[in-house]
Amino acid sequence: QGTKWLLVVDIGGGTTDLSLVQVQATAGLPELTRRGVGAHLMLGGDNMDLALAHGLEAEMAAPQPRLSAARFAQLVQRCRVAKEQLLAQDAPEAVTVTLLGSGAQLMGGARSAQLRRERVQQMLLEGFFPLQPADARPQQRQAGLLAWGLPYPADAAITRHIAAFVKAHAPLLGPQGVPDSVLFNGGVFHSPAIAQRVFEQLTQWRGAAPRVLINEHPDWAVARGAVAYGLERAQRGQPAANAQAAPRGLRIGGGSARSYFLRLDSDDSALRAICILPQGSEEGVAVRLADQRFALRLGQAVRFHLL
Repeated sequence: QGTKWLLVVDIGGGTTDLSLVQVQATAGLPELTRRGVGAHLMLGGDNMDLALAHGLEAEMAAPQPRLSAARFAQLVQRCRVAKEQLLAQDAPEAVTVTLLGSGAQLMGGARSAQLRRERVQQMLLEGFFPLQPADARPQQRQAGLLAWGLPYPADAAITRHIAAFVKAHAPLLGPQGVPDSVLFNGGVFHSPAIAQRVFEQLTQWRGAAPRVLINEHPDWAVARGAVAYGLERAQRGQPAANAQAAPRGLRIGGGSARSYFLRLDSDDSALRAICILPQGSEEGVAVRLADQRFALRLGQAVRFHLL
């Protein structure tokens, strides 16, 4: 009954995405409205694989200090397979990671090392999902180069990013300031250990256990969501005579997650912009700027800055 708040924690191979959905009970299907969307973080299972590979590199490369790029990439893939085995429900005590040689030394140049379950869980749970106070905030990058040109966050602790997201939306969430339900999505949550750690963190902040929504296939969300969205759109296009038909899809409202602006040139240094798409705008709704007048530059190269 009443209003509930659902936190969606979506951690895939390369990204982490957080969403806050308001669930309003009605006589029929509940009304779902997205109220918050976090930053698109370049942080996920791939980073965990890299952390394990860096931990084994010195042992695998000896007597050299580093592996070649090709062999390190091979090691990352081996660590990914080992990680999935060691974080599974019935994980073995250890998994052997074997790195093949190259050329004539394909077998003779092979190297092996063991990854133990306790070590992997310690590295990944404490490194990426440490238990944090509710007021924790992710570290910010001061300077430096970005690996491969991708904007990786300066802080790998995903729980601190979740804390900042929840705190930013606390005014919506009532006295507890923490969502009462959570949905785990993305391939990382095939691991019960990681799902349990995030559950423990939310329980600690909330002072009570949140409801965990069942998601048996956390890496199917994009495909299933596309089908549900298509069914819902098809139903909206049906004639009024079919209005009483059973709903085939449940649409999440909320419109545009952010506002979008075009920067305007001005005679002074002040930054001015005009909103061309307000936050919450629904698709297919025209935004008319009837009260605005603009000057147009002719015969000059111009650039439109979207903010």
